[in-house]
Amino acid sequence: MCMCVYIIFMFEFIHYLILTVSPISISLSLYLYICICIGINPLIAACSEGHVEIVKQLLSSKDVDPNTKDKDGTNALMAASVRGHKEVVTLLLEKKVLVNAQNVDGHTALMFAFNGKNQVETLLDKYTEYIKDDSDNSTKVILEALKSHSDVVNLLIQNGADPSLKVNKFINIFLNICCSLLR
Repeated sequence: MCMCVYIIFMFEFIHYLILTVSPISISLSLYLYICICIGINPLIAACSEGHVEIVKQLLSSKDVDPNTKDKDGTNALMAASVRGHKEVVTLLLEKKVLVNAQNVDGHTALMFAFNGKNQVETLLDKYTEYIKDDSDNSTKVILEALKSHSDVVNLLIQNGADPSLKVNKFINIFLNICCSLLR
């Protein structure tokens, strides 16, 4: 389909939504449309970005599987956990998602959450090396992010996340061999 026809179709689609649907449905419909056009799972994308209202709408549909995975085996819980989206993680846990599901590398939502928390801790450490004023707004934002990430880790553990699960060692060994061959 040529680009002009595609753009005209998009404008017509948006115009139709504006005339016929409520504002929350418009944002959900546009979100779904864009995700489908670029080949991204809408639930995983919404969870990754922390779009609480869109996640609620998607989870209310009987056609949406809260345990759906992308091509790498990453699910919505993993996507929300790594970004510290506590409210989204809570919504997913209420839907009884598989808290110990692993992606193709063997990573779980808990591992993703720890990774996100560690990144925020590193950011805070590096930031406070240069900024000594604790009343600085940026420090407050980083501390809030750290609390959110810590809360997600605790939520996952409280809901049965198994800290003893290990990553897929075979995949890691294979990747290390491939990387060494490329050097």
